[in-house]
Amino acid sequence: PLKVEEAGTVNWNMNEGAALTPGDLLASLALENPENVAPVEVFEGTLDVLGSDAIAASTTSRPHLELRKSIETIAGALSGYMLEESAINKAMMNLEKAAVDPALPVYEIDEQLSVLSGRIPQQVFDEITVMIQEFKERCVNTTGDIPLKFAAGKVLQILTDTASTIDVPAEKLAFETLTAPLRAAVLPYTKSLASGVPGAERVTVRFLEMLRKWIAVERWFCD
Repeated sequence: PLKVEEAGTVNWNMNEGAALTPGDLLASLALENPENVAPVEVFEGTLDVLGSDAIAASTTSRPHLELRKSIETIAGALSGYMLEESAINKAMMNLEKAAVDPALPVYEIDEQLSVLSGRIPQQVFDEITVMIQEFKERCVNTTGDIPLKFAAGKVLQILTDTASTIDVPAEKLAFETLTAPLRAAVLPYTKSLASGVPGAERVTVRFLEMLRKWIAVERWFCD
């Protein structure tokens, strides 16, 4: 039951047994002392969320987080959420910055690899981990316009070779299932052919997914 703290008269807006739909007004209450109740007002100002800038700044050193955040912002705009033009421009700028960062593949792959510690052969885990750490060091120590490209194809080959050495079908299936998210993270970086843009394939696939979703919705509103 609905309860109120103040006395008043209830006026029904719907008849008993009537079919209800979301948003229907069932009844209204005429208060005897309305001055005792604070009225509710619709907020029409700009809501500033404290700490949002700090959260955004914390992802600047992690290109995969910057990329993910930018894609979420752009997807929100395509889904119909009202965003300021400056927010969309910033998301596009950050997306471009993340896509050309040579460390993007290793951070995405490392994120998926970290949850496999102790669940896949240790030799495989260590070999890929060494590759990731060495490339991160190269990214830090390399200066100038020397292009760097992570050997994502080698990671995929390690997983394929390891699976081929497992003779027991159930164990092989378990290994392939466990490493499926890791393979999915590696695959876009084996297909990216754009020089100096390691995230080209990754961004292209996500944009195509967003556009297909947008078209699937908007086509119902076309004449």
